[in-house]
Order: sequence, then structure tokens, then C-alpha cells
Amino acid sequence: MNILYDHQAFTLQRFGGVSRYFAELIRMFSQRPDVRVDFGVFRSLNEHFLSATGRPGLRAGRWARGGAGAEALRLINGAVSLWRLSTGRHQVFHPTYYNPYFLRHVGRTPFVVTVHDMIHELMPEELPPTESGVIRRKRLLVRAASHIIAVSHTTKRDLVRLYGIDEKRISVIHHAHSLDPRTHAGSGLSLPAEYILFVGKRAGYKNFATFLDAAAPILLRRSALHLLCVGGGPFTDYERAECARRGLAGRATVISVTDADLPTVYANARMFVFPSRYEGFGIPLLEAFACRCPVAAADTDCFREICADAAAYFPPDDAAAMSSVITKLLDDAALVAGLREKGTIRSGQFSWAQTAEQTLEVYSRLLWRFRNQ
Repeated sequence: MNILYDHQAFTLQRFGGVSRYFAELIRMFSQRPDVRVDFGVFRSLNEHFLSATGRPGLRAGRWARGGAGAEALRLINGAVSLWRLSTGRHQVFHPTYYNPYFLRHVGRTPFVVTVHDMIHELMPEELPPTESGVIRRKRLLVRAASHIIAVSHTTKRDLVRLYGIDEKRISVIHHAHSLDPRTHAGSGLSLPAEYILFVGKRAGYKNFATFLDAAAPILLRRSALHLLCVGGGPFTDYERAECARRGLAGRATVISVTDADLPTVYANARMFVFPSRYEGFGIPLLEAFACRCPVAAADTDCFREICADAAAYFPPDDAAAMSSVITKLLDDAALVAGLREKGTIRSGQFSWAQTAEQTLEVYSRLLWRFRNQ
């Protein structure tokens, strides 16, 4: 089977869950003799893509970082994607984000769209103005797509409810994680002796402010305990002021780490807390499980779907309840030991190999249907 992925995720992101997902599909399919993978990318700054392809010659130069250079890279990669699509050599096309630029060029080639979440539709007020066109473009693509992949049953239900899509057109295929828990490249990191871990972006629906309200009284009672944030960029002036207002100046730190560092960061944490009000999936949950890090998570449909009984839950907007769960995980060794074991088992139920196999089944069914129309 010949599959074409376009450039979008690998142009828009240097890191991130969307580009990681497609990079892992490319990595998995590249190992199969019965699959030929192609991609519409001339150059990229995306680390997941560069790692998956093993082709350092595809790395974009510094000229592509921001401003006119980034726009030039988008135009060049877009042209390459369209050129590859126009060759007609590919049996399935899978765009990597929601820009419908290719619709006039796709012809009779069936194409699949993956919906990662419905955050734009459910929480538009929390997204920057630059994201305002995503809903229109996504709606256009999911209605035109030959088939749709949703990354969770939660996302599928939201997609059906909000867009009126026939659920028979949607297949649920879960994400996985890419960490090797045996790797401890981060042993040289300067980490607090004891810390609660927060991973990823912090604004809006990520619910960081409520998390600070929940964690602050605990940290003030336990002088050795720190809050460690990984990724999401440096603290903003507002975040620093909010930490200081709660008495956490010097007790809350944000660091940037590589994938190779992450197992060490998770493994040494007292717990990982994921208070987000909404996610389409939640890869950090599986990362924490794989590294035997106990998880406290917001009680949402998606997190219940991913974690099952391997996490301790709290209502996302109830700081007192969140604080109670965090305290319990700090004090109850038996509970923590049980969550570690359940998390290890749960992590083993997700893999990129499984994701790729199920995705290939979708492609195959789609191709059979088109051949027999």
C-alpha cells in the first residue's frame, strides 16, 4: 500500500502531540515491507519527524525559524505536498492537520482525517485569535473526508454531537507514548529532591490556576516539597506573580527537557497531576504510567477512558478536592503502590505498533470500498 502524509503538522510544530502521532505512524509503516510511506515535506524543524524518518538532510536551516522564513517553509512544503498528491501514485492520502488546501487536487484518491480533540468548538474563548479559522476548516474536511479517525471515544462522541457526523464514518484509534522508561539520560538534570509534576501548556483549559490553588497550601505545609513544571515555555509574568501571591516564589520551577530526559523526570516525581478540563487524549498520562509515576487526574470522560482505575481522580474545578487527592497520594503509600502497578499494566495496553496496525486496517477497508464502488 502507498500512503501519502502531507506537511502540515511537520511545518507548524517543532514538538507536539499531533506531529508525534504522525511521526510514529511514519516510523511504524517504514518498517513494513508491504507499506510504502511518502510525505510532502521539503524541509522541517519538527524533531519527531526528523527522528522518525532518520534523514537529517530534511532539517530546515535557521532561515525557517519565524517570520518570513516560516511562511516560506509553509509555502514550499505545501507545494511539495500538492506535487506528490498530483502524481496519483498514492492509494491513500492522510493530511496531518485541518487546512483544506488540497481539496481541489485530491481527485479520486481517498483521504482520511484524524480529529485529535474538539477544543476549538467547546472552548473557543480560550484560544488565540490565530486559531479562529480552525473550526471552519475542520468542519469542511470532516464532511469531505473518505473516513475519520478519532483518538478517543470521547472525541468521537463530541464530533458526532457537534457536527452531526454519521458515527459509522468514524473509527476510534487511541494514541500511545514514545518514552522508553529504561532510559535515564536526565540523570544530570538538577531536580528538586521532592516534587509534584505538571507537564505541558498551562493556559486556559489546562487549569493551572486551579492547580496552584490546590497545591499551594500543601507546599506551604511541607517545606521540602516543590512544584516542577515541564514544557509549556517559561513562566509568564502573570504566572510568576500568581506563584508569589500564593507564597510559592522559589518553590515552583519550570524547565525544558528532551524526550530522553522525561523518564527520569517522571520516575523521580512524587506524582504527576493532570488537571486539564478537557483533552482529546492525554499522552502524558501514559508516559507517567510507563515510568511508574502515580497519577492524579481530572475526572473527565476522556481521562477515565485512558486511565481506567489506574489514576486518582478529582473534579477539575474543585481546588479543595484536588488538594485532598494530592495529599492522599503523598501520605498513602499503599494507594501509591497500587496505582504504580495498575499504571504499568494500563500503559502496556497502548502502543504505537497497535495504533499503526489499526490505522492500516482503516486504510485497507477504505481502499477496498473505493475499488468496489
